[in-house]
Amino acid sequence: VDATFRYRPLRRAIYRRFQARTELIWSRQDGPVTVEPQQKAFGWYGLAEYQFARRWYAGARLDRSGRALDATLIDSGQSAFLTYWPSEFSQIRGQFRRTKYAEGLTGNEVLFQINFSIGAHGAHVF
Repeated sequence: VDATFRYRPLRRAIYRRFQARTELIWSRQDGPVTVEPQQKAFGWYGLAEYQFARRWYAGARLDRSGRALDATLIDSGQSAFLTYWPSEFSQIRGQFRRTKYAEGLTGNEVLFQINFSIGAHGAHVF
């Protein structure tokens, strides 16, 4: 199951907008009868992103998931990101992600991403 909500105010819609997404997943694994006859895992994520200026976006994501082979083990994570679009052909994003694993370990990650889109597009005829 997934759902998306988009909001753009009628005034200043080019520079302000909000988007929220979520997804829910169920898993049922039939295993050997001697170990566990059936594992039922559940997972979800929720993401919110807000455009606060002409080319700037900020967002956050939460997720939680039971593992498919052992549903009693649950991993969860949080993430915050900031995105800048210098043009419609490039994107720069910084992100901090924190994941808590079922074994008691915690992973912290800082991610930096640059995307370039080049090639034919609708603005030019080739």
